[in-house]
Amino acid sequence: MLRHVLIARLVLLTLLVSIAVAVESLQAAAQAEELTIAGCLQTGVNEGEFVLVADDKQTYQVQAAENVELAPHANHRVELTGTVEKSETSFILKAAALEMVASSCEA
Repeated sequence: MLRHVLIARLVLLTLLVSIAVAVESLQAAAQAEELTIAGCLQTGVNEGEFVLVADDKQTYQVQAAENVELAPHANHRVELTGTVEKSETSFILKAAALEMVASSCEA
């Protein structure tokens, strides 16, 4: 009987530790680091899509927050502030703010 109680406690402890690790991992993902990336904002392949070609030539698909207007800044040098997620095939920049640096992409 004592052995069954010990096994049950061990299983419960393992389950609780697993849950704690999962919650910590989710919290870390939710608190993605915000960063600012400078580059040339360009229109994407489809209407309403935009990409940022960063100074280091990395390309990001841009998803803008509601208050961020991308279309007026196509072919401008901008700084986008937000979080970056990596999908299987690309990087996605979730832009929370935009600052126009120059009215063209030429250096």
